[in-house]
Amino acid sequence: MLLAVFTLGLATVERSTSPWILSALLCGRGIAIGLTTQPLVFSLLGRLPQAQQADANTMFTTTQRLAGSVGVALLTSYYAVQVRATHSAVIALHHTAVLLSVIAGLGIPAGLWLVRRSRRLT
Repeated sequence: MLLAVFTLGLATVERSTSPWILSALLCGRGIAIGLTTQPLVFSLLGRLPQAQQADANTMFTTTQRLAGSVGVALLTSYYAVQVRATHSAVIALHHTAVLLSVIAGLGIPAGLWLVRRSRRLT
């Protein structure tokens, strides 16, 4: 939820927005991603035998990096298309921030499901 909120905050950025506010929004996104990743890894790997956890963690990290690279490429392309369509980098940022917020918001039910699942398994 924090990720969606901080990302949606990017939709309020204007040319006159203070760099400190922009930095706070980006730091908030980074913290939210950090708070999301560790519980995700734990819930996915927690039931595996100790001998398989290292390999599974490596697979998770590799998948996460590849998916992140693809995601960045897709978002960069979307942003570039929006800049061309609107002739404004700021409006394109707003559109991209709203899209990212929707994507983050769609992850909330999945996160809640993982929390319930891991509680049932322990």
